[in-house]
Amino acid sequence: MKSIEQRLTELEAKMITLENEINIKEKLPINKCLSKLKYSDLLYKTIRESGWSMREVARRCDISQSYLSLLCNGEAPPASDETNRVLGKVLSPVTDIEKDEFLIAAYLEKIPSEVLDKLLKLNLA
Repeated sequence: MKSIEQRLTELEAKMITLENEINIKEKLPINKCLSKLKYSDLLYKTIRESGWSMREVARRCDISQSYLSLLCNGEAPPASDETNRVLGKVLSPVTDIEKDEFLIAAYLEKIPSEVLDKLLKLNLA
């Protein structure tokens, strides 16, 4: 089982990769990278990477396609822990994502930025 520090390092690396994919020229410090990590973007990118349609992912996760679309478009807040666990379980075998990555992304998005900055400073000290 990986430590929080290992997961944060992995998420930073994935965020840098995502930044490169969307042509962000200037690298941001870790706290800015993580605070810019969008749950909806991660979910959308992972579904595309799976090669499955939204309908197929929704069916495999036993959620509605319309709800999944809202999550991917950022029109709904990050899903519940239970739904994120199911998404991770279904998508991790066919993509590069790890099972708990949706949970982490959801919590990072829910944490107020000033709290996240303080946590990251503690972690990096």
